[in-house]
Amino acid sequence: MKQELDKHSLTELEGREFYAEYDCVTDPMTSEKPNRVSHVAYGYATHVVILDREGRIQKVVAAHDVGKAINPNGVEGQIEGGVVMGLGYALTEKFSVRNGAPAVTLGTLDCCARHRSRRLSVILSRRTPPLWPMGRRVWEKL
Repeated sequence: MKQELDKHSLTELEGREFYAEYDCVTDPMTSEKPNRVSHVAYGYATHVVILDREGRIQKVVAAHDVGKAINPNGVEGQIEGGVVMGLGYALTEKFSVRNGAPAVTLGTLDCCARHRSRRLSVILSRRTPPLWPMGRRVWEKL
């Protein structure tokens, strides 16, 4: 996709599909490597933010593939909080850093309040086969 974005605009790429696979080789648990790769975790999320001509948020859709959500309300709350924080950072906050340390205090930031993003939709997707391990059930069997 990056190569296509270097050659084409987003409008030209609209409607196109891009496919990729991710594979990671882990090291054996008995490996003597100082920083062995013992496990891999990944997820997928995509967000669409629609702004009006003045830059105000009209609608936000956040779609996340989280596997089997044991507490869907909790997952949605975490996603909503992350979206609001990200929108605040991108659209309103003037967060500056000097020498690796924050140069502002929380009170001086124009934080993106929840009421500014009330048109937020969260979609939880579960695309794993039903026979795969599902969180809590795995621990019950251990």
